Amino acid sequence: MIVFFSIITFSRAGTWQDSFTLWNDVISKHPEASVAYINRGNAWQEKGDYNRAIADYSMAVKAEPNAADAYLNRGLAYFKLESTTLALQDFDQAILLGANDAEAYNSRGLLRASIGQFDMALSDFVQATVNDPLYVDAWINQGLMYANVKNYDPAREMLSRAIDLDGTSAKAYYWRGMVQLQVKRYNAACEDMRIAMSLGWPPEQIPEFCR
Repeated sequence: MIVFFSIITFSRAGTWQDSFTLWNDVISKHPEASVAYINRGNAWQEKGDYNRAIADYSMAVKAEPNAADAYLNRGLAYFKLESTTLALQDFDQAILLGANDAEAYNSRGLLRASIGQFDMALSDFVQATVNDPLYVDAWINQGLMYANVKNYDPAREMLSRAIDLDGTSAKAYYWRGMVQLQVKRYNAACEDMRIAMSLGWPPEQIPEFCR
């Protein structure tokens, strides 16, 4: 089940629809404005230019050392570049500074899971759902963590909660189907898989006998 890490994605940085001209202008006039660096960094991150995003987030931190969002978004950029040690340092600092929302914990949980810190990752996913009980991805990630250690009953329970919250989540149906396969509930597994396919999950990832 650990292969799920290869397809889980997460995002934090906001999408900025205006041109970079606005933030360049703000920064030229107010070089101490950390929010301008954060927003321009978000725009670079949205474009996939993670190095420039990191440079802007670093300028934001220099201007405002307690800017939790700058640390958090820089951590995401480092994670995208597979600089996991730096990413984890930034996630820890962001949470220490008060980035207490569900997405912060979910993001750190994903990183911890990717480096094999499964117990700590599960703790982060649980905290994410405490902070936001409607956060579907965190419920899915909890389920996958339980499945990863072959604890299938709570895995199915967490994935079912995700489905209850969002009946259009192909990811939740697919992974619940995978859990059902592990406990030999083949009919239920195939039902979940077919629903996942109908919601857009790639058919090539569905076992042939369920298509």
